[in-house]
Amino acid sequence: MTGPAAPGPTDDAGPTDDAGVEASGGADPAPRASGGSSTRGMVVALAVIVATIVAGVVIAAVVMGSRGTDSADDRPGIEVVSGRSSVTHSFVVPPGASARTAQGEDLGIVPQVLEVSVGDTIRIRNDDDVYARVGIFSVAPHSTVTMRFTTPGHLEGACDVHPSGRFAIEVAA
Repeated sequence: MTGPAAPGPTDDAGPTDDAGVEASGGADPAPRASGGSSTRGMVVALAVIVATIVAGVVIAAVVMGSRGTDSADDRPGIEVVSGRSSVTHSFVVPPGASARTAQGEDLGIVPQVLEVSVGDTIRIRNDDDVYARVGIFSVAPHSTVTMRFTTPGHLEGACDVHPSGRFAIEVAA
């Protein structure tokens, strides 16, 4: 008489999945397609695609956020300054400049024509006790006017601190 067969590796345990974990509930698991590893590969591929999309969105947000804004109305703007650093052109109207210029003295405060590039800034500080007209700018006594050039063009106006009485700015792209 033969005895019962020796128990096999799964005889005393419930059904297991591919990782060797017992299935819960004692019932047979649902039948699987023969490509269990291909399903896992598809999940991994999907995870890589999602991660790539998320990374692209984050990079785009960083790039778009670093462009800055155009003016006080916070419209997005792009600043391209042809491979060179922007420059700040600073001028100071000294105390008594108005009276000295009226007597014909050339104080050398500003050139008759200033050549700048888009992206450059002009800053005019008036240390005199009277308004100073400097081209398109009217600078109150003991104050400073600053302007950044955003478009190319020609700007010109009367000038109290240049012997010619005129001051022009040529803004190049």
